[in-house]
Amino acid sequence: PGDAPVVVSHEDLVGHPFSGGVAGPAIAERLVAVFPEMKVLVVVREQVGMLVSIYKQYVRAGGTIRLERWVEPLPNARRVPSFSLEHYAYDRLVRHYQDRLGATRVHVVPFELLRLDPASFAAEICAVVGSPVPPDLPTAPVNVGISAVGSSAKRVLNRLVVRDAVNPAPLLGLDRSARTVDALTRRMDARLPDAWRRRGDARLRDRAAAVVGDRFAESNRALAELTGLDLASFGYPGTST
Repeated sequence: PGDAPVVVSHEDLVGHPFSGGVAGPAIAERLVAVFPEMKVLVVVREQVGMLVSIYKQYVRAGGTIRLERWVEPLPNARRVPSFSLEHYAYDRLVRHYQDRLGATRVHVVPFELLRLDPASFAAEICAVVGSPVPPDLPTAPVNVGISAVGSSAKRVLNRLVVRDAVNPAPLLGLDRSARTVDALTRRMDARLPDAWRRRGDARLRDRAAAVVGDRFAESNRALAELTGLDLASFGYPGTST
């Protein structure tokens, strides 16, 4: 109402991760064309943690491929877009918007700040929007993902029964199995000993770190230079001194 800012937010505005963000540049051009005076807020996440999170989303959606194989480029990727690690070279997206809108209209906030200091994270967003920080911000985690152990169990069950866009040909393909399998694995995951969950998550993160290696070092250094953010303090690969 009135002069209240209009906020449009969706992760697919940078392109869907399962298709390597292939539509991201076209979406950016259309947004700039429609809203030439807009401000852009980009939330980034260090790439190892991002890869773990996105891979778990892929498994939850019905995926069956192991992490190390899932990240490999497909030979027909030009015809059928697939996951691509290059989607997480954040400096390209930030530079794209800065070139079109100016650096002062593009704001970048690390996701890690949400964990470390939720109030500061909210303040960063409100500053961009031009709104006061709401009092009594909720701090309890929501939409918490399952552990790596639970995700591994779901990946096996997906192969058997879950038919989805990311797994169109399971062995059995039972109707309405996706929700059933998701609920089953979440109940199982909730009953796992904490030590199992921690060990499983640590192993999956180690595997993701091996995949990522130093491929984003140059990109992260460029992002730090573009934004002035101290990404080293948040553990972004390639930014430590």
